[in-house]
Amino acid sequence: MVIVCRWDQQQERLVKVSEEEEERYCQAIKSLEFDRQLGPCNLSQYGDWKHLSNYITKGIIERIEPIGGEITVACESGMVTNTPKTAMEKAVDEQMKSSKFLTSVDNSQSRRCYYTSIPRVIKQKGIHGQELTSLNIDKTQLLESLLIKDYGGSEDVLLGELQFAFIAFLMGQSLEGFLQRKALVNLLFGCIEAHWSLNSDTIIVRIRMA
Repeated sequence: MVIVCRWDQQQERLVKVSEEEEERYCQAIKSLEFDRQLGPCNLSQYGDWKHLSNYITKGIIERIEPIGGEITVACESGMVTNTPKTAMEKAVDEQMKSSKFLTSVDNSQSRRCYYTSIPRVIKQKGIHGQELTSLNIDKTQLLESLLIKDYGGSEDVLLGELQFAFIAFLMGQSLEGFLQRKALVNLLFGCIEAHWSLNSDTIIVRIRMA
């Protein structure tokens, strides 16, 4: 897969080039025209990268990615509003809000990723006291409910979203990705009696990248 973008100084972001120009670059890549200008790949880290993304499929990307497929921190400036901020953080917020990028896109383009909503506190009608406390201490029931309702019963889809969020944070400095990864990790390790289709040792190995 080849993605060709050009830096737009006015909008302060990467923008896609025309289909004609993209096709020229694709043909040049296929004919190895750029290879002599490239440095050697660091194959020693290939295994690590493959391990970090082995559950991410095309379907998971299409399910989570924002409209337009572009993840940018410029759209995340208003995510954390109830925590104290330093003078530097406030200055960065103001810079983000006045970004040329934000003023150049409409609301549909500036939507964030479609991550699964993970409740921090479990609340259910008709459940009180000790039983409600137990549900919040052991998140097994919440995990099983999310797997059925949001992940089609597939642990692989959940792990794919966990990896997607981590990579969005690692490579794109996405606060939203960091918060989603944190929520999923907290959920997984908050399950005491979870009955997965795989044994617990296998699950721990599968989420080592978290």
